[in-house]
Amino acid sequence: MSLNTSNAPGPLLDVSGLSIDFRTDGTPVQTVCDATFTVEEGKTLAIVGESGSGKTLTSLATLGLLPPGAEISAGSIKFRGTELVGLPEKDWRAIRGQQISMIFQDPMSALNPVITVGKQIAEMFIRSSRMRRPEAREAALSLMREVGIPDEGNRYNNYPHQFSGGMRQRVVIAIALALQPSLIIADEPTTALDVTVQAQVLRLLRQRCQARGMSMIIVSHDLGVVARSADAVAVMYSGRIVECGTVEEIFTRPSHPYTKGLMAATPERSGQRRAVPIPGHPPDPRNRPQGCDFNPRCPFATDECFAVVPALRDLGTGRSCACHHTERVQAHDSTGASHV
Repeated sequence: MSLNTSNAPGPLLDVSGLSIDFRTDGTPVQTVCDATFTVEEGKTLAIVGESGSGKTLTSLATLGLLPPGAEISAGSIKFRGTELVGLPEKDWRAIRGQQISMIFQDPMSALNPVITVGKQIAEMFIRSSRMRRPEAREAALSLMREVGIPDEGNRYNNYPHQFSGGMRQRVVIAIALALQPSLIIADEPTTALDVTVQAQVLRLLRQRCQARGMSMIIVSHDLGVVARSADAVAVMYSGRIVECGTVEEIFTRPSHPYTKGLMAATPERSGQRRAVPIPGHPPDPRNRPQGCDFNPRCPFATDECFAVVPALRDLGTGRSCACHHTERVQAHDSTGASHV
């Protein structure tokens, strides 16, 4: 396979109409529905939503790493114009690690516990760049310094269990950066870390991506992480992208009732003294409500919402929203107690 690695016009990653089914007892259950978003060259997109909304499944599809039982049933994933859906496994070798890398949520499970961290980083250079081991060791040491691992000469020979959670995450980041991919996918990269270490890791990711001209997708349910790290946001609910826009647009003037609800549930983002939870629960993918998936929880819902699934429509200037009542939501006072 010949992968186009030039900076051709258009987005780096273009996901269009992506649907993913899980087969349970032979019956397909759609867990990601018609997801559409783009990632621009050198920019960071955050995919945000509650647990189970389809964020991680969508990101795994981008790397051809869907779990057993899951399959893409519709849609397109294009990376620099190359279609990734249906790509043979042998062709993924030119993409994983070299063009697209992933930072998984739990660094301990992503690292081999019986191989030293230095060798795990060096192995990336040996396998893909065909470096000799002494050269690969020097490259790994340089990368360890770059991601802020102190005393790298000695730590090179340490095992993962000898590192703190924050340092293990830095090792995983070093592995992801090793081959200078164009896109890094970070799946909840700070979930298991305390607040101080979270800020350090996010700053490191942002700085390294900017220094190397890389793009990034951050998968998160934490709006604080999104505000500090992303250029654009895709809000996901029950397997659907319901709103896309810049961080400033999404945080200052949400256009979807679910996005407004997320803001109200995060006091530091909404300016409130206390969180206002969104009532109810996301629907079971096996038994979705008719019409909009959010209608049982939505204070803006009308008869139309219980009959017709809203399409993701362009609002101009790169912003989009899947709601029948976008204008009402935007006009609604977002500073008072009448949040979703």
